[in-house]
Amino acid sequence: MGTVTCFIAELTSRLHRFVLIFLMDSKELAGYIEATNGISKPWLLLQLRLKKLQERRATLSHEAYEIELKDIHQDLMKLGEWWHGIEDEVF
Repeated sequence: MGTVTCFIAELTSRLHRFVLIFLMDSKELAGYIEATNGISKPWLLLQLRLKKLQERRATLSHEAYEIELKDIHQDLMKLGEWWHGIEDEVF
């Protein structure tokens, strides 16, 4: 394969993984994290927390939802630019 073809194939694969993760419910995402040894990847655990919060949103008050969302956001900001040097592994 040529360089451009390889690049497009890799980009397509990464986009496909992203879309699948986005469309999963929390149980499916938890299974994906377990199956791919993602328990050691804090960005995936944050996605799981966000997905669980999204699923519970209708049962929470606006204030409770906002507090939990801010907590997830703070934890995300603590990760910083975690992907530097491991882009091929995580994207």
